[in-house]
Amino acid sequence: MIGLFKPKLSPLWSFRKEGAMWLSQFLDNGNLIVERRVGERRAVLSERRVSFFSLDAQTGKPIWDDFMLKDERGNLVGEGWWVGLELTHKHLFYLHGYVAPRIPEHRGLWALDAQTTRLVWKNDAISFVARAGDEFLVYRPIDNDDFAERRYFVLNALTGETLRELSAKEADAFRNAAIDVATAQGVTLPTRHDAFSPDFNRFKSLAEKATSAKNVVAGYDVIEFGDRLILGYHEQTDKIVLTQSGSPVKALVYKLFVLENGKPIYADLLGEAMSGLLTDGFFLRANRLYFTKNQNALVALEL
Repeated sequence: MIGLFKPKLSPLWSFRKEGAMWLSQFLDNGNLIVERRVGERRAVLSERRVSFFSLDAQTGKPIWDDFMLKDERGNLVGEGWWVGLELTHKHLFYLHGYVAPRIPEHRGLWALDAQTTRLVWKNDAISFVARAGDEFLVYRPIDNDDFAERRYFVLNALTGETLRELSAKEADAFRNAAIDVATAQGVTLPTRHDAFSPDFNRFKSLAEKATSAKNVVAGYDVIEFGDRLILGYHEQTDKIVLTQSGSPVKALVYKLFVLENGKPIYADLLGEAMSGLLTDGFFLRANRLYFTKNQNALVALEL
């Protein structure tokens, strides 16, 4: 279907770079901060690297590239691997570390200027919880003899200054009042409709009719946008590939379509010979669709 299909839409831009584009978030000026992970997952730790780059969202051209977080002595934080993008806010982006390798709990917060990558403030003893306006809710672990406790604080997101301490109940109220990152950035993520979803049969019928879908695994990822519908799904193939643990499985491909009044106007393959499921491989912001292709390319499509 995709190979024979002549699209009516074409990408606004495409930016490709070696490694897996792991996470991307928007700044207030619309530009993107992207986290990139390079290295075989089964390789030794010293061969793994996480770097970050910024893209002009209008052109897809890099503003800066290959930034890696270092401490005051010039050493890579988290051995160059145990670092990630926490969030963006106004003109800053925030990176986090981890409590320890292979412990998924985030620890530490570094605030950096998105134009220059200059460090604005840092606190390596806290963990981010939520944001409301220019305030961050964070916690600091307190170890007692019998059990671990958390002390909650509110920080000024722009300066890192501690504004006040909160009780656990007050922290819950702050967290409940905060909005999630996707909503704060005006991003719409796809909804996955599986066999237990009320709209599953509607999207299944539409996919089979409009895109010749077959051997679909794990349902359909959908964003409805006026008279257009963005539709993605995994198809199972007969090709055998290995999982990260070395087990053989049938490979998956991930297909993406933009439908207008039930007819395809754009189609693409976001992944081939995949050993696992793609999660949130595309998203919508304003009237622009963004998606990652084969993990190493970020594409923008104007709808």
